[in-house]
Amino acid sequence: MNVPTSMSRRVGSNDRLWARWCDIRRRIYDSNVRLVLYLGFLSLYFFSPSSKAHNNYYYALVLAPFLLTFRYSCLARLLRSRVYSVSIGLLIYLYATLFWAQDVEPVDFRRHGFHVLYVVAFVTLTLEFCRSRPKLRDYLYLCLCISALIGGILSILFFYLDKPFPQARLIGLGRTDHAVLGATIFGMVALIGYHQQLRLGKRSWPRRLFYAGVTIVAIVFVVLTQSRGPALALGATLLGVALWLRQRTALVVIGLAALLYVALQLLGGDEMPSVLTRHGLDSFRLEIWSQAIEQFKQAVWFGHGLSVTMNYSTSIGIAQPHPHNLVLATAIYGGVTALALLLGIMWIAFKQALRTAKRDQDYTLISLLSYSYLSVMTDGHMLVSSPWPVWIYFWLPVALSAAMELDTDK
Repeated sequence: MNVPTSMSRRVGSNDRLWARWCDIRRRIYDSNVRLVLYLGFLSLYFFSPSSKAHNNYYYALVLAPFLLTFRYSCLARLLRSRVYSVSIGLLIYLYATLFWAQDVEPVDFRRHGFHVLYVVAFVTLTLEFCRSRPKLRDYLYLCLCISALIGGILSILFFYLDKPFPQARLIGLGRTDHAVLGATIFGMVALIGYHQQLRLGKRSWPRRLFYAGVTIVAIVFVVLTQSRGPALALGATLLGVALWLRQRTALVVIGLAALLYVALQLLGGDEMPSVLTRHGLDSFRLEIWSQAIEQFKQAVWFGHGLSVTMNYSTSIGIAQPHPHNLVLATAIYGGVTALALLLGIMWIAFKQALRTAKRDQDYTLISLLSYSYLSVMTDGHMLVSSPWPVWIYFWLPVALSAAMELDTDK
């Protein structure tokens, strides 16, 4: 049977267009453009003029290229990582809770569906980059340290230009514009700077000086936010490092941070509220958690769903929209099922990071995970979201651990 000439030409034209499109996808995939845009997204956590601008950057310059160029045939290989596969399972399950949630609206399915896509893409992209570029972890750590060093200094200078020092709680630039969340991110950077300095040993003193400066600026930022949760998590992690690795420098860092708190209290005088006793020793956490546990008991096995309303009150009448505990909030959303998946992710990731630390003598990731787990016990409430600080202090270390798991298996 003869094919009409016009049809054969149309088929040939379509084949050439498809071949051209595949070639463009391959070039973008193999280039460093996506990596540069990804690292730029992480840097903007410290500089973005607004959350909307930061979100739009992610949608247009990180998510869109990922969806267009990702080789979906690689997905089966990525799912060999237990950390990654359980993480995807938890995200999908949390979305599924909308089907039995009360007072759910059609817009909730669309909004949370996009949120799941955003997080899955971020974790997958991080994992993919780590697999294809063995040195990515070092570049990623360096990117965060440079951004935090510049962003931290600018945040301190600009904030206290028109605010009383040190009475006012520091609010940073970019996505660190919340005292607790900003302190949590900078606490993570402090650990990165500390461990990178240790890895260098006695060589390359300019780089050691740089990482020491990063650690100091990050700790000063945490202290000036007057946020106790991140400070205690950072102190506990450094204490664990000191006891496990017998690193006296970790104790020195803890001592310097304590002296900064004392100096802060002395400089503030009578106008400075006590950092230790402001809003009680626990910031009403125990009151809030007791109410959240009662809400959890009402739907123990499968949870209330992502659309549930959380509203707790304290003894002085302050309303709280979430339980300030990421693990407890996840249990409320998805019940024991979601809680088991989350604890499974945390355990497998920690176990893998511990194995890698012993093999490579690099304790950065195990410290980041320890710090992350301690931090989420006193703040946070949502794992499924648009770009948010929890991506940095929880999902990023988890993705790095998943990448190490695949490297170990390989």
